[in-house]
Amino acid sequence: MLEKFRTYAQITNLWPIARRYFVNNFYDGMLTVLGILLGFFIIIFQSESHTVESRLVIFTGLGTSISMFLSGLTGSYLSEKAERRKIRDELNKAMILDELKDEDLTVESTTQDIEKAMLMKIGKKRKQTERDYNDEKLKKKGKTI
Repeated sequence: MLEKFRTYAQITNLWPIARRYFVNNFYDGMLTVLGILLGFFIIIFQSESHTVESRLVIFTGLGTSISMFLSGLTGSYLSEKAERRKIRDELNKAMILDELKDEDLTVESTTQDIEKAMLMKIGKKRKQTERDYNDEKLKKKGKTI
């Protein structure tokens, strides 16, 4: 199983992404713990006893670190998942557009083949037919062209 994970990590180029997220989340976690320590210092300076139990500070920092780890892990997962979905959707959209272009080319080449077989342009024939129809209408009304 470890070998499968290594192969997957190598194929997906996981290590640079993991390092980048680790550093970013580590920095966020350190700033959060620094904020907690500053809060404890404010409590120490405002209280009369001027002491806080060390285990309280350690457990608060540890709990915050665990919550920041889970927050960073899930945030990274969700953002990477959304980014990959966006790339996949753009790729699918591009492939569908290419298929539609291919269909248009097929229809156009079919029309050209029919025109060659008829030895006349389809559009010109249609216009000529409309003119003939209009001329006949005018003749029936007794008007000359």
